[in-house]
Amino acid sequence: MRNVFLAVLLSGCFLLTDGATRLAGALGDAAEKLRASKQERLEFSFIPDGRPDGVRGRYEIVLQESLNHPQSGGSLLVGDLDSQSYEHYGYSWSTTSHLRHVRVPQALTIRKNADEPTTFVLQRIGDTVDVIELR
Repeated sequence: MRNVFLAVLLSGCFLLTDGATRLAGALGDAAEKLRASKQERLEFSFIPDGRPDGVRGRYEIVLQESLNHPQSGGSLLVGDLDSQSYEHYGYSWSTTSHLRHVRVPQALTIRKNADEPTTFVLQRIGDTVDVIELR
């Protein structure tokens, strides 16, 4: 019974994540896929989900440079451009959990319209995966 409770609780945690945490998970999945392949580059597209706590319209994604982390940040910021949190803080959600999977050699920023995908370009050098471009 305890294992069933834990499984339900852990599966619910994914449903309760925010816009930045879901994107960090997608970056982690893509990085692992690239590491498992023989390819040097991988592109994947991502559209932020508005539920339960996410982007509902126009959005911005900021990947801070991470090579000097923690001196210069290294955060992944997702902003719902039409939200009060964005107006007040300059972002809506943030995380650094993507740094377990990828590096960000230089700061990357992109703005998109609602439901417009962002394409992430990942490059592998050995076991290291860098996010090198947003389109």
